[in-house]
Amino acid sequence: MDDIYKINVAKTEFREAYNTGEVDRLLAVFTDDGFTSMFESGPSQFGGRARSSLREEAVKLFADYSVQMNVIIIDIIVQGGTAYDYGWHEFTLRPKDGGEPIRKRLPTLSCGAKILQATGRSPFTSTIRTCAKSSAEA
Repeated sequence: MDDIYKINVAKTEFREAYNTGEVDRLLAVFTDDGFTSMFESGPSQFGGRARSSLREEAVKLFADYSVQMNVIIIDIIVQGGTAYDYGWHEFTLRPKDGGEPIRKRLPTLSCGAKILQATGRSPFTSTIRTCAKSSAEA
């Protein structure tokens, strides 16, 4: 498998984690070390705090909404030991207690090590503009 294909596989896993509401599956896409999370309407988080923050936000999001996510990749760039992808994440959040769906289209940039895990997942180290419950209500 070439690097670009593996990144597409990782983005598919990322999308499916949101679509199935599986928090651990979502966290598995990202590395344990050096992870950075930048939510739409909150402070940036780094390292272990980023992972716990993402977990907390995802638990809240999946408890209150059924999520449909689409990933739009504009390009994947592999340079040296790092790979980047950028594009859009489109979310449709359907409140579980009824009400109108919330639609969001957020620009995104993800980067990670070029050397991919044996599972084929990209060890993404950062993501920008992650959809979270707090940003959905903003």
